[in-house]
Amino acid sequence: ISADNRYMVFTVCTFDEATAKQNCDLYFTTYQYGSWGPISPLTATINNPNSWESQPSLSPNGDVLYFTSDRPGGFGGLDLYQSTRLPDGSWAPAKNLGPVVNTKNNEKSPFIHMDSESLYFASDGHVGLGGYDLFKTNALSQEPYWTKPVNLGYPINSEEDEIGLSVTLDGKQAYFASNKINAAQGWDIYFFDLHEAIKPKEVVFVKGKVQVFDASSTATDVVLRDANSGSEVHLQVSEEDQSFSAIVQTEKASTTVI
Repeated sequence: ISADNRYMVFTVCTFDEATAKQNCDLYFTTYQYGSWGPISPLTATINNPNSWESQPSLSPNGDVLYFTSDRPGGFGGLDLYQSTRLPDGSWAPAKNLGPVVNTKNNEKSPFIHMDSESLYFASDGHVGLGGYDLFKTNALSQEPYWTKPVNLGYPINSEEDEIGLSVTLDGKQAYFASNKINAAQGWDIYFFDLHEAIKPKEVVFVKGKVQVFDASSTATDVVLRDANSGSEVHLQVSEEDQSFSAIVQTEKASTTVI
């Protein structure tokens, strides 16, 4: 879900009687006028009719979507992909995160923190303690685009499976699922305090409202721009009250303009 709590992406799975297989795709809905609207599938730039798309994680400003897929052309069984939201609201064709992140085995349950840079995920392909372990990688502005994944270490990871990590807004605590204790009986949810090496960057929450003085104006575009890099993010403006919100890294707040 986006930081303004108005755009949500989630998974819908259906059973195909013709193939006797379950297929999962990504859907979205928007929140307007006090309720969530109808659900709709994301376009073919994201969903593939012959593959499994699931476990979405949306960047706080709603401009980048991360997800898991077993589509052909990847590096292993399950790979992590990303798609960028275009200024018109559509999604660009999904791109594989590449061989730094993805392995010949499986990567899944991505979680992008509110800093839009710290990506946590589960893998049984990177060097670990056994089964699925939890890792962290950071986004880079140029190739290879991601830093070498770091294993979160013991006792967070174990010889069993750890998946589904999420980190709080302040970056101090994380929650995840594991079958390390009750492997025969299912999964439990755990939490822990993050040590400095695996913490995300500090962020600040920015919000505002657009005042329209020209009654004939029908289009509103709010752009978040980094004065140093020139990068831009087009923010979603509420049709209900013309409000908008965004998350900015604290260290970049002084050079970010709206």
